[in-house]
Amino acid sequence: MISTTTDQRIAVNYALHNQRGYVYAIELNHGGKSVDTLLRGKSLSEIATLNIPPEDIMFALGPFTGAETSYSKLMESEELRTAELMINPHSQASLEVAERAFEKMKATLKYPLSPEMSFSERYINRADLFWHEAEASLPTYH
Repeated sequence: MISTTTDQRIAVNYALHNQRGYVYAIELNHGGKSVDTLLRGKSLSEIATLNIPPEDIMFALGPFTGAETSYSKLMESEELRTAELMINPHSQASLEVAERAFEKMKATLKYPLSPEMSFSERYINRADLFWHEAEASLPTYH
């Protein structure tokens, strides 16, 4: 299930209530358009996902679990937050755009990023990041 929104509170609540959902940060370069969708008189801040290519996805956070929780509870309780940040190595979004998106979402992370490598450094070096499949085949030395 996919919900599209420009409001991180709505995105996280949607991911929580659909168990193990992820929130993807997207820069609309090649598709998509903001639409004015209202629910009970309030804007859903939605985006119409019109053929968004993979390179427009900057990163994902998740999985968000706990159908009985909400964004506000998640902000109050660190143990309810997520621990995964996955940066898309093929993203074409600028560092500035990715940093702004991360600033909006970083409060949903259970742990702060390591001081040895900031989000900016991770994003700049995203093509060099290991993925689970690559890490599994690395030799171990004793």
